[in-house]
Amino acid sequence: MTFDLSAQEREVRRSLESRTAPATEGGVWKIVLQALGRVVASVTRRFEALEKRFEAHEAKYAALEAKAAEWKHCGTFEAGHEYRGGNFITDRGGLWICMKPTSSRPPGNGWRLAAKAGRDGRDAR
Repeated sequence: MTFDLSAQEREVRRSLESRTAPATEGGVWKIVLQALGRVVASVTRRFEALEKRFEAHEAKYAALEAKAAEWKHCGTFEAGHEYRGGNFITDRGGLWICMKPTSSRPPGNGWRLAAKAGRDGRDAR
């Protein structure tokens, strides 16, 4: 590997080589470049590992966004309507979460009670 060095760079190189004078061909610069190559390779490996982790997190985030899009209130229960996991409905004063696709009325298979119906305002003053 050859580099185009300025007069000043050649002078610095001569000065460094004369002080350390390693027994390898190419002197100090060869050693520095080899060390720099190892550092660059190490940094590259670390960035590649981080990139893989980042891609995995992006995929998880996209899946969570898609799932969150399903979380919505669909009003009161309608017979015959197909509800999907994450849909919320109100029925007989309670708030229900659909856990899996269903068209059945809560309580039943596929529903979980989120908020129980209260007493029709009897405690209100």
